[in-house]
Amino acid sequence: MGESNLNLSNKASLIAPRVISLGQIIVDLTMKVNSVPKPGEDIFASSYSMRAGASYNMLFAASQMEAKAQWAGVLGEGYFANIISKALNEAHISHIGTKNSTLDSGFCIALTDASAERTFISTKGAETNGDEHAFDFVNPNSQDVVYLSGYTFVSPIKRALLRFMMRTSGSSGLGSALESSFYNRTRRFTSIFDASPMIANILDEDLKALIAYAPIWLCNAREAGILARRLNAWGNDETNNQLTKQKIELLQRALQAPLVVHTGSDGAWVCDLGKEAEHIKGFQVKAVDTNGAGDAHTGVLAASIGYKMTLKQAVLYANAAAALAVTKYGPATCPTKKEIEDFIKTNVY
Repeated sequence: MGESNLNLSNKASLIAPRVISLGQIIVDLTMKVNSVPKPGEDIFASSYSMRAGASYNMLFAASQMEAKAQWAGVLGEGYFANIISKALNEAHISHIGTKNSTLDSGFCIALTDASAERTFISTKGAETNGDEHAFDFVNPNSQDVVYLSGYTFVSPIKRALLRFMMRTSGSSGLGSALESSFYNRTRRFTSIFDASPMIANILDEDLKALIAYAPIWLCNAREAGILARRLNAWGNDETNNQLTKQKIELLQRALQAPLVVHTGSDGAWVCDLGKEAEHIKGFQVKAVDTNGAGDAHTGVLAASIGYKMTLKQAVLYANAAAALAVTKYGPATCPTKKEIEDFIKTNVY
């Protein structure tokens, strides 16, 4: 990197930002297995745990960066909701959202195999069932970072998210909100959108609304390929599995917003508005569990942006956090801000 003293005290704002998630929190039932069972097969897990997951992991990472982490989603009532409530309290994450007393929160079974690859089976609970007013009370300030998730767009609560986007787009009318460009935005806060695997299932009209809203787009290589095909950003190029500088720039231009594409242990591509794409290398570590690594990356990225780091610097912090996270078992293993900074100082390349 050519710079060995990257820390918050002399590179960015010292004011702790607020990271607000409009995503869902469910419970992760994680199991360690040698391999994912074949149809009809019965196997035993060598270990398991049951913890709050999904957006919780991202907020935990933001909290580890000493940001003020808040969850604006819907919390249910029941066994899984109680696990979530306890986890939020212990991690000092504020629940500022609504509650649904008729449904429990959802859960997910996450299998981690011997290669540290993850396989998921998820359910839907109270977190997906808010009405269109579920986010009406969320009023971010200029230093806040608001997290949006692709999973929200495949649930009934997407009505609330679209209403929030229209309300905060700088225009009171749906048509003009969707027609405005990024450069005409009057939105005071930063928004980031985590495409997630659900980017393949988002309706065309909702994808257009997201592009008009112009958040910072976050995705992995597979999701970038799906986005590119949907937007015809790469034309007839058949080598979608191979990311290049040109492909990242073409996708960024199609989105008309900043783009971050994380590529696992290899690092992440960054393409900010008006700039060329650049690959920020990852850090080589021995991975034991990749569950939650993406959430650690996202949460640290969000907090770093809130600290007014450049997008490139924020991605470096996020890469370091993800590298440290995969060296521990569990979904919420993001290191502290000091651990991240110390790791960068001793592993600069």
